[in-house]
Amino acid sequence: MNISYYHKNVHSLTEASRTYIEERISTLEEVCLLDTVRVEVDHVKNGQFHVSIQANSGSHVYYASANDVDLHSAAETVRGELRSQMQKDKKRLRDLMRRGARSLKKKITISNDARL
Repeated sequence: MNISYYHKNVHSLTEASRTYIEERISTLEEVCLLDTVRVEVDHVKNGQFHVSIQANSGSHVYYASANDVDLHSAAETVRGELRSQMQKDKKRLRDLMRRGARSLKKKITISNDARL
């Protein structure tokens, strides 16, 4: 997994913040494998942090962003949104595979008296 950081209006992103964000992102790999991750951190004028993460997994692109007073809580909110997107996509693919399998099973007939 390749993680790139972009920060605006933040003079330096501390090593503790980087490791915290990397730990949060690594928990997403339980759901699906990630190729590249782009993390943007911005300090907005009203004192809040804006965190947006774009994660690429094969042909799928997941994106989430959040504003919060604390950088860690904003990163946690974004991680939750990304995780729900990934789980929804994973469930959708599983359901499509099952539906296709059911369709194939109905099309295969050995004889009219056979029950499958």
